[in-house]
Amino acid sequence: MGLSGQQRKKLADALIDAFPTLASLEQMLSFGLNKKLRAIAGEGSLKDIILKLIETAEAEGQVEDLVRAARGVNSGNPLLIDIAEELVIDQKPNISVPFSEPNNQEPKIKGSSATFMENLVQNP
Repeated sequence: MGLSGQQRKKLADALIDAFPTLASLEQMLSFGLNKKLRAIAGEGSLKDIILKLIETAEAEGQVEDLVRAARGVNSGNPLLIDIAEELVIDQKPNISVPFSEPNNQEPKIKGSSATFMENLVQNP
């Protein structure tokens, strides 16, 4: 995904607002993308590092992943929400397994295997 200059600025502002320290930015990258900030962006001020991070994410086609990871850690940040909406990036849906109430009936599998075993014993 190619970003315009304005989108790059909005994303940088959103990341600075959401992660105001290098430590918080490092944690988001580590937990959200399994990446090391220093290896991606090197040294410098927070703003310089964030700009390098965005450039690298853009070059590697990972802008959407970066925004998703940032929103995953700081989902209520209005600037992150705005840039995600502008870039049409949705959070990946959570997959949940519906909870089913236990019942007192024996599972059908047990009944089927018992029947199968009885038939096997009676008709070898």
